[in-house]
Amino acid sequence: MDKHIRIYSAKDGLNHITPDGHPECPARLDAIYSLLGTAPYNTIERTTPNLADNTMLSKIHSKAHLFAIDECAPQDEGDIEYIDGDTVMSYGTLRAARIAAGAVYDAVNDIHAGHNKIGLCINRPPGHHATYNQAMGFCFFNNVMLGVARAAELGYKRIAVIDFDVHHGNGCTDILQHVDLPCFYFSTHQSAYYPGTGHVSENIDDKIFNLPLPAGTSREDLCNAYTDEIFPRLNAYAPDFVFISAGFDAHKDDPYGDFNLIEDDYNWLTTEIKKIAQTHADGRLISVLEGGYNLNALKASYAAHIDALL
Repeated sequence: MDKHIRIYSAKDGLNHITPDGHPECPARLDAIYSLLGTAPYNTIERTTPNLADNTMLSKIHSKAHLFAIDECAPQDEGDIEYIDGDTVMSYGTLRAARIAAGAVYDAVNDIHAGHNKIGLCINRPPGHHATYNQAMGFCFFNNVMLGVARAAELGYKRIAVIDFDVHHGNGCTDILQHVDLPCFYFSTHQSAYYPGTGHVSENIDDKIFNLPLPAGTSREDLCNAYTDEIFPRLNAYAPDFVFISAGFDAHKDDPYGDFNLIEDDYNWLTTEIKKIAQTHADGRLISVLEGGYNLNALKASYAAHIDALL
């Protein structure tokens, strides 16, 4: 069994039920679970995460936000509550969201304790659109930013988040402007696309670096963007803990983005980020699942992502 890497996931994520036709569906998790049942992925150590409670989540979200989520959560099976047109709560959503956030919190604790170097948080619902005050974009709690807050509590001073989802992680940048965290957030994303944030004008030195890219972005475009713009800044920052907001909806077959990446591109990108974690952070790296809505592309891309980490 591979001990340097550990999976944090729970089947409670399947109980977050969305209406028929909703892209953020339980089948996304099933696609990755089917992958994990095959070699060599079935040799990776796995752990069931604990639930993140409101004391933990109050490090990155307002009390009003946490109260609103608790109040919206359906109390009976079969009930559905819409926070907005995209963001839907079912009876199992609140528990699933607390476990998704708790997965990242637990991964930080385990890596800090020396149990493993890499954490794979295969969580659902995703989190990078959840702001300090608001659930949106399929997201309820900001999973990756809870991990950042926990790492900061444990004494890490230069935490990096690299977000390669096709959509900008507006929740992460919003939280960084509400909460004092020693974190540098890097994002490549499709320009002029949901949620309409992530402009270069929003960049803040050593805190936020947005690099919007046009529709049609290819591997060469992405490679140049990271090689010329992001990796030099990331190396200069010299992070002591690295997080990836790992969205796979920039794949050419994904219906919710207009990039032209393939699974091999995720392998290259993950390999390069891992090298930086090894150079500066003693290999400390946590991958947090975000988007990816074509099931075959998600499964193939996630396999390429894990291959790079293995």
